[in-house]
Amino acid sequence: MVGRSVLILVTRPQPQADDWVGYFNTKGLSASALPLLDIAPVTDLAPVHAAWNQLKNLRLLVFVSPNAVLNFANNRPHNATWPSTTLAAAPGPGTEQALKDHFQALGLLPHHIFSVPEKSQQFDSEHLWTVLSGQDWAQQRVLMVKGGVEGKMQGRFWLSQQFEAAGAQVSNLVAYERCAANWSASQLLLAEKAYAQPQAYVWLFSNSQAVEYLVDRMGSPPSHARAIATHPRIAETVFRCGFVDPLVVSPSPENICQAVAQLPRL
Repeated sequence: MVGRSVLILVTRPQPQADDWVGYFNTKGLSASALPLLDIAPVTDLAPVHAAWNQLKNLRLLVFVSPNAVLNFANNRPHNATWPSTTLAAAPGPGTEQALKDHFQALGLLPHHIFSVPEKSQQFDSEHLWTVLSGQDWAQQRVLMVKGGVEGKMQGRFWLSQQFEAAGAQVSNLVAYERCAANWSASQLLLAEKAYAQPQAYVWLFSNSQAVEYLVDRMGSPPSHARAIATHPRIAETVFRCGFVDPLVVSPSPENICQAVAQLPRL
């Protein structure tokens, strides 16, 4: 068993990376934040403000991540509130909690939030649609709140296609930008150590783009480099980028703790 002898490299953006590191440390595991993506506000806030001003005309807003919630909330026009007729959806418990933290005081009712159950094996569009598909979306306006790169929408459009097939009118909003993280000298040193001594580390990936940024910066990973991916699609990218046999673990800190504890020594 590995236990404390392996260091988990949490590659999520901040502040989620520090949150996960704190959780792992409380469970007796060693972890360090090494974000591969930086999150920044969009340069043109007009579409975000327009979405806030049109909330009463929307039936549902789907937030793809806690960062989508945070950046939509941070750019709220003065005195804007959440209409009682407008619903919200989240692909997992982290995003659901962010909705409650930022919008409940503005009028979003807890029972108006659709979310994938915490005990689900995966937190993704497919599992969210199983929660949403029982509603009548015909002629309803749905807004997908996502991230982008250089102003262009990123991510999958599978969920949008399901809404459209159900008769909904779907639009998209880029609420934040993703880019390669600007590492400090100490973070670069940590990555170099992980490449030099792969047996002492395990990379935790929760975004396919992040894996590509790592390889662009550091090159292909060394043999015996170990990785955990929080979704099968992410694992495909992790494998394509050179990590052999990445583990697929559902994206909850508890399950990842169990997976790390069971890693064999190299």
